[in-house]
Amino acid sequence: MVTSNSVSQTGRWVGRIEVFSGRRNPEWLLPAGQGEALRAAWHALHPAAGPAPAPPLLGFRGLALECDEESWLVFRGLVVHHCLGATEVKADTDGDFENLLLDSAPPGLLSPPILALMHRS
Repeated sequence: MVTSNSVSQTGRWVGRIEVFSGRRNPEWLLPAGQGEALRAAWHALHPAAGPAPAPPLLGFRGLALECDEESWLVFRGLVVHHCLGATEVKADTDGDFENLLLDSAPPGLLSPPILALMHRS
């Protein structure tokens, strides 16, 4: 697991599941190739029809991906991208971006109870 300080290092791709309140969320480092594959998957998505809903304060709040000044949050079939003050929302209807991000996690990091929380949201 990595700490939030590792996100500030140039070129480091960090995945995270936003699920805990008051506890550290599971994080992992992605190889640059996986990060770039996720960036390409983001570009292949179509714009969403409307704004993203606000994630709940408790429980599963989405999957996050960060690299330098960019961040993505996947929640309820949408991917919200933030970069240099700009925000863009795209639809991940088939879950391609979400699954690619989940598949980048090391085996065993996301335990069945954590994954169950994701599917209840």
